[in-house]
Amino acid sequence: MKRIRIIMSLLMLTVVFLSAVPIQTNALRSDYVIYNNVRYPVVDLKLDGNIILEKSALLVDGVTMVPFRAICNAFDQENGSVTWYEKTSKAIYMSKYLKITAVKGRNYIEANGRCLYNTEEVKIINNTMYVPIRSVALAFGAKIEWDGQTRSANLVTSGKVILPGSSFYNQDDLYWLSRIINAESKYEPLLGKIAVANVVLNRVDSAYFPNNVYDVVFDSRYGMVQFHPAETPAIHETPIEEAVAAAKIALEGYRLSDEILYFCNVKLSTNTWIIDNCKFQMQIGNHSFYS
Repeated sequence: MKRIRIIMSLLMLTVVFLSAVPIQTNALRSDYVIYNNVRYPVVDLKLDGNIILEKSALLVDGVTMVPFRAICNAFDQENGSVTWYEKTSKAIYMSKYLKITAVKGRNYIEANGRCLYNTEEVKIINNTMYVPIRSVALAFGAKIEWDGQTRSANLVTSGKVILPGSSFYNQDDLYWLSRIINAESKYEPLLGKIAVANVVLNRVDSAYFPNNVYDVVFDSRYGMVQFHPAETPAIHETPIEEAVAAAKIALEGYRLSDEILYFCNVKLSTNTWIIDNCKFQMQIGNHSFYS
């Protein structure tokens, strides 16, 4: 009986000792960051094979997010600088050849006048701004090499930053695309604006419609304009910032659908041709989109 008591005492001491050793707890803390009761897995970042941010990037809904200031400084330690604007929750990186603007809550960053979209929005986590790694890598002209086993990413630099919007976008396309977006979907969400842009650009790519943005916007081959605002003063209004951003995002190649060619507000539409003859694809805000 005495021997049993001794064994039981030793077992209890062992349990207490093991529970006091924070091996698993430390492992979790090194692999995750917890913010607002959400656990974000961490990712190691390398630049041309050298560790630059160890366990600093976060996986947010499958998107790798990186600290904005830290990643900009890692790419350009000598010439660039980051300025934070508290009132607008905006951060701007500026160097001789590159300007990047990131704003909390936006699903895109601006780089040299271009808009780079991501499904995950810019976030503030633990008082640090995080941006999608793919967007910032594109801005700095870097490619991403992923290592799933070590949960790390290697950014391979090219020495060339992103081309400016002034030379990348066809300025005539940007002008008219942003204006039809503004006229048709000024008060719709960003994705709704992008979808309108997709309709126009999908028509440009289709053999059944004109082959440039201007002609698609003002297309009247069937006795009436395809987009009603094209025959009103609304088409000439200066577009809001988000309408221009949506046009740029679409011109970057982002598509919600390659098939949508029509849209309408079902509640307000007096012509049911689209509804009766086309295939419904999606609903965004007040607009229904069809192919």
